[in-house]
Amino acid sequence: MASDPGIRRVTLVNKALSSNSPTGPFVIFIARSSKCHNGSTVHGQKIWLRGSMSHVERAFRSKYGELGNRPRAYCAFVHESNTPLPPTSDEIQYVTSVIQRAREAGAEAILVISGWDGFTTHEPNFINVFKDFKEVKITVLIYASFMADSPRQFWEVDPHKISDHFEGKMKLEDDSETDHSALFVERFQFIHRKRASLEEALQVLMEMTGRSREELKEECNLEAIEEEGEREYGEENDGSDEEQEKKAWQPRKKRGRRI
Repeated sequence: MASDPGIRRVTLVNKALSSNSPTGPFVIFIARSSKCHNGSTVHGQKIWLRGSMSHVERAFRSKYGELGNRPRAYCAFVHESNTPLPPTSDEIQYVTSVIQRAREAGAEAILVISGWDGFTTHEPNFINVFKDFKEVKITVLIYASFMADSPRQFWEVDPHKISDHFEGKMKLEDDSETDHSALFVERFQFIHRKRASLEEALQVLMEMTGRSREELKEECNLEAIEEEGEREYGEENDGSDEEQEKKAWQPRKKRGRRI
């Protein structure tokens, strides 16, 4: 009989958290890659991502203190950030299982994500992670640079406010010194638009030339652009949206407001 993936998922979460104190906050480190590199398998790519998370974890400890007995887990996965993830997918279910453990312990959940697009740039994906946990204190820390020539740092965002913004329940306009949710939304949507434009361009080129997607991506050197989660951002849009795109890279100072 095939094993129940739900049971397996809960077992993995319990194993990840079993050696730690049952009290929080519960910390989960998340890293994503769009594809497997250099002929690697999915398993091999996840191992590479898991290694990259050790650097993020060191930076986290340096800023916020040693983890000690804090419950913690790690989620590495391979998936294109603009592509839908079903609510029943292993990635979303693993993350929500950790948040559920935090809820049961009456503790905070902290998601530490490597890169502005280190989890997803698909709005429903983001909403599905947090929609059933409105009463749980959840903090998302994005470890990324503001611009390509600036050092990486942690940007604290509120996933509940961001979900409400995506669903049209509120409008995020400006940030405070400790809440960068509006900046996150702008980066999130900026990257989504860029990737969608690249996909459209690839489709046109494939139809016009009859060449494969991988061949065209290699010729156009699109790998570095597509894998934006593994590099930093500094590009600007052109054409009629230039000012709007430039605005997405400006710092914010005030909180959002309810509408």
